[in-house]
Amino acid sequence: MWLNIVAGLLFVLFAITFVLVRRKTEIRDRNYFVTGQLFALALLVLTVSLLVSGFGRLSQIEDQENLKFAVQAERIYTEQANEILTQAKSALVDRYPQYEKDLMTGQKPANFLQQLMSYPEFRASETISMYVDMYSNLWANVYSTREVAAELRRNIRYRSRNPFYMGFLMPELESE
Repeated sequence: MWLNIVAGLLFVLFAITFVLVRRKTEIRDRNYFVTGQLFALALLVLTVSLLVSGFGRLSQIEDQENLKFAVQAERIYTEQANEILTQAKSALVDRYPQYEKDLMTGQKPANFLQQLMSYPEFRASETISMYVDMYSNLWANVYSTREVAAELRRNIRYRSRNPFYMGFLMPELESE
């Protein structure tokens, strides 16, 4: 935006100088040169502003698409983690029916994993430790995807408010 204002002011200065020079014939050649320089400077500032805004637009579109991907990936990782948890519970109930009541009570997944580690039989089981590792890795992926999504949101918000980008070139912000 500031580059646009500077380019506009230079263009107005060019126009005023051009009008004044046309009225005075004795110093016309020197002032045409100055007027030409002001015009070239205004065009240069405008061109740089358009280039910066164009690259900003491309980055904005890329970040919006990456954000959509990150949100979908987070959803997939969460679904996979919940499926792993369900599989682990059913495998435990099949293998250890005496613990069915303890395992199937409605509890949070983190509490379930802590409960698993409290039983020595479960800690010794390779199947259980495999489920716990898979579940932990999936949640680590969920958290890292959330961090990426937060960074993308920050970049999108920054670019939408950046005064050096021409607002009419930037794509519309999508609601989250």
